[in-house]
Amino acid sequence: MASPMCVGEAAAGARSGGTSQIWIFALIFLAIWFLSIAPAKKRQKQRNVMLNRLRPGDRVLLSSAIFGKIVTASGKRLTVEVSKGVRIDVLRDGVRQLVDGDCEAGDGANGGGDGDGLPQPSAGGAETLPDDVPAKKSLSTTRSRAKK
Repeated sequence: MASPMCVGEAAAGARSGGTSQIWIFALIFLAIWFLSIAPAKKRQKQRNVMLNRLRPGDRVLLSSAIFGKIVTASGKRLTVEVSKGVRIDVLRDGVRQLVDGDCEAGDGANGGGDGDGLPQPSAGGAETLPDDVPAKKSLSTTRSRAKK
């Protein structure tokens, strides 16, 4: 039979093993907190500040990859001009980022001719193709040639 002294030492050893496991879990939780949760909270806070500071005249990039200029801002809704005379209503949460005059992400797609930073339609309203891309023939042109 085991002496009472041995039983007490075994119980103390088991308690200290359990305490060390708690410390390991606590350290793992702290590591996860500092590596992922805390930076995500910081980014979310910065985004909320940016969204609350949106004003008419700000150039923005929407989450749908559309550039535009805020015309009106009221509550959660924004009216964004995406081209001359073309305005869309979006939620503030639909704004991905503010865009300054020299947009790196746009690579010229944001550049316009009248200085507002919005893309301009091409002359005549028709889309122009590069020289090496052949234009598609319309169905009516093909039918008229077949009748001749």
